[in-house]
Order: sequence, then structure tokens, then C-alpha cells
Amino acid sequence: MPAEDRSKDLKDLDLRHDILPVQRSLGTYWCIESDTIGFRIKLKDKPLTRRGILSTVSSVYDPLGIVAPVILVGKQLLQELCHDGIDWDDSVPSHVHSQWEKWRSELPLLEKIMIPRCVKAPGFGEPIVLELHSFSDASDVGLGQVTYLRLVNSSNQVHVSFLMGKARVAPLKPMSTPWRELTAAVISVNVVSMLSRELNYKDPVEVFYTDSSVVLGYIRNEAKHFHTYVGNRVHHIHERSKPEQWHHVSSASNPADVASRGTTAKQLAEHELWFKGPSFLWETDAIVVNLDPVPDLSPEEAEVKKVNTAVLISNQVRPENKEEKAFPEVLELERFTHSSSLSRLKRSIVRIQRLIERNRPNKQYNSRPVSGPPTVEEMHVAEEVIFKSVQFWYFGKEIQVLQNHSGKDPMFRNRQNAHTRNEKLKQTSSLFRLDPFLDEKGMLRVGGRLQKATLAYEVKHPIVVPKKSHITELLIRQYHSQEQHHQGCGTMHLDKPVIGL
Repeated sequence: MPAEDRSKDLKDLDLRHDILPVQRSLGTYWCIESDTIGFRIKLKDKPLTRRGILSTVSSVYDPLGIVAPVILVGKQLLQELCHDGIDWDDSVPSHVHSQWEKWRSELPLLEKIMIPRCVKAPGFGEPIVLELHSFSDASDVGLGQVTYLRLVNSSNQVHVSFLMGKARVAPLKPMSTPWRELTAAVISVNVVSMLSRELNYKDPVEVFYTDSSVVLGYIRNEAKHFHTYVGNRVHHIHERSKPEQWHHVSSASNPADVASRGTTAKQLAEHELWFKGPSFLWETDAIVVNLDPVPDLSPEEAEVKKVNTAVLISNQVRPENKEEKAFPEVLELERFTHSSSLSRLKRSIVRIQRLIERNRPNKQYNSRPVSGPPTVEEMHVAEEVIFKSVQFWYFGKEIQVLQNHSGKDPMFRNRQNAHTRNEKLKQTSSLFRLDPFLDEKGMLRVGGRLQKATLAYEVKHPIVVPKKSHITELLIRQYHSQEQHHQGCGTMHLDKPVIGL
């Protein structure tokens, strides 16, 4: 290469005898002589303000997170200043001043830290086993993660190299320890997912470690249903890893512990666990298949959703004929809140009813289609299931009174016995003034004196639904948007008369 095309500091360099210099490569410092990556710390005088501290902390460029535990301490000081409301150019408090000066004075010691650029040792040969081992941890002040590449060659020699570390300050918002540990686990799977894409190795084995038994219980109990925060993060972890890939590691053997708590530059330079990983990774028979028992979550675990099951017991015998579909089961009302429209809810119930019919031992009276869109009759039956379920949960006592009296009095449904029937309900009931009755399908309807009017049956005796119910809201929303095309209240008309209480 001609001398005029060389860098200024390399023009007079004799590559055969001179020591090769340290060069900047992609923002990091690369020592060509030892083939290691290190740091060059050049501290500039900055004002002792929040702005000056941020400038100094950001001046240490560390994309691989080699000294992430040291940078975490500086970030914690910045977070403390933000929490105390210190403005960008205000002087920092005295107690922060002393902590900052001590941390800043030790930054030049980072120049002693160097890691090999190559992930393979000299003369290691072609690896036959490639594994990514990722550790995560959380503390009251930070979240940490570190990933290592473990290689095994044909001679059964093992080499472990540092790949990437991360350290984040813990959120100011109070969080439980399992939440922080779970968030650190999410960071761990994200980093490993990125490394798997970027490395030139095909399908490396991925192994994850955490020292939290509760987090392992969350990840490895797929049958449990968790609340939103935990549920979303467990789902994210399941999308990028399998539960059997997760192991428990003791805190003493977890290198991510230093990333979550932070340390000084002097201590990190001597921290072998951080740069080399735990000793069991260097063993020839390191376990990568999870044989540990699944941790049992306590029944009182706050993050596990409590499932409330209601059972409706009836002494009526369901007739085995083609009218069997007229006696739908009462469903748990909480399930209805998961639907955003009445049409979707009815279609979901149709699918459930088809599944029930397909699995009946006696399929003699099954007239439902196996596949295809729902029929009009199926949608009608699903609608009856919805209204009967809502009525049962809101007006269960009144329905029981009406059922018991109708069983004793064959003329109970006769309109002439309305006064006698209404006396059976308590006057405190919201249905007392409506003269309610149960039709032949068990639907709760409004009575009254319109039985001889020349009107449709549904108009004379509307269905009763609760005023404040998710189903009532879906019903109104359907007619407002689909039937009336978002017209005003003056044009709102339901072709299915209902009474809301």
C-alpha cells in the first residue's frame, strides 16, 4: 500500500518488527497486537450538573456491554437526580457529588479490561457443539443479563467466551421481585434471539438460567393463567424459547448478579465470573437438557388467576329428541366479557355447541353441520343461550321462584293467573311490577295485558335483560352500528324488543 494512502500514525510503521498499535474499529478499540477489544478513557472537564454527568456516562461507548456493571452505577446516579427533580444545569447535592467523583476517578481503570475478539481459542479447531448460555438476574436497583458462547471440539475440549452483557436501572415505579426477575428474563431471551440471528453459526443450542424459582414456576407451568403483566411476559418468553430450556442457578454462580447490582471498575477488572462464566460451563458434560422438576406455584400465588366455576343443577330430565337444542346450558358470565361484538360471541358459542355434539356418545339427534359457516338456526339457539345465561346470573332468584311455582301449578303460565303468579315474587324485586313469566323455552319475559293484542309475541312480551351488562351493551352496539348505521338516538330501534333493568 503506498505510504500516501496509509493513516498518519501508520506511515512509518514497520509491520515486520514494530508493535502494532491500538485502532478504533466500529467505535471500539481493537488492539491488533493481542487481537483484543478494550477501552480508551478520555475524561473531559464537565460541569458537575445533571447534564455534565450524562455526558460523561455516555462517553463510554460499550455496545457489547463488557463493562455494563460499571456503567450501571453512573446510570443509577442519573436516575436519582431525575427522581429528586434536579434540573439539567443545577448543581448536584453534596452526597451525589462524592459518589460521582469516586466513580469518575476509577473510570481510567477500565483500560485494563480487554477481552479476546475471536470467540475461539488459538488452535481450537472446528467446533462440533455450539451453545448459547444466557443468565439473567434482578435486584432492587437494576436488571442484568449476560450471554456466553460455549464451544466443544472433536477432542472434547471446551472453550467459553463472553458475547454480550446488559445492565439496566430498575424502574422507579415499585415492582415486586418476581416482576423484576421476569423482566430480566425477557431481556435475556431478546438478546439470545438477536445473537442467534447475527452469529455465523447454524442453530446453536440455547440455554437460559435464572436464580428465581418463582420465575421458573411462571415459565414452566403452561397450564396456569396469569394476570396481565406476568401473562404478557411469559407469553413473550414462550414465543422465543421453550420451558425445558430454562434452568435454576444459584446466586453465587450467576454472573448476571453483578450486572443487576453494579460494581466499581477495579472490582470488575478482577471479576472472573463475569468474563469467563461459571465453572460448570467449562466442564465437558455440562447439562443442557432440563431434568429439574417443575417448581410448584403456591395456590395463593398473587399472579395466578383464580378461576371461579359455577354449576347449575336442575332436576329436569332433558328429553332425548330433536328439540334437545332448545335446552341450552347456562354458561359462565365472565366468558362473555372477552367478546367485543354480539355476532362474534354467538359464533363462538356455535363452535362450542358443534364440538359438544360431535363428542356425544349418542349422535342420533345431532343435526348440526360439521363445518362451514353457522346456520340461521344455530345463531338463534346461541342467542337463546346468551340471554338465558345473563338472566340466570342477574335474576336467578326470580327465575327459581317462577320455576317452582310453574311446576306446582299447571295454569301458571295462563295470563288469567297473573295476579296469583306475581304475588310469589318479593315486592323488593326489580321484576315485581313487570308481571314476569317464563316462556316455553325458559326465557324470562314481561307479562301484562297485551296478550290479546294483534302484535307479535316478542312485542307483547319482551325479553328481560339487565340494564348494566356487557351483553346489553353489545346488543345496543350491534343495532346502533349494523342496523341503524350510527344514526342518532331518535332513530334507534331494536327489532328484538327487550326490557333493561
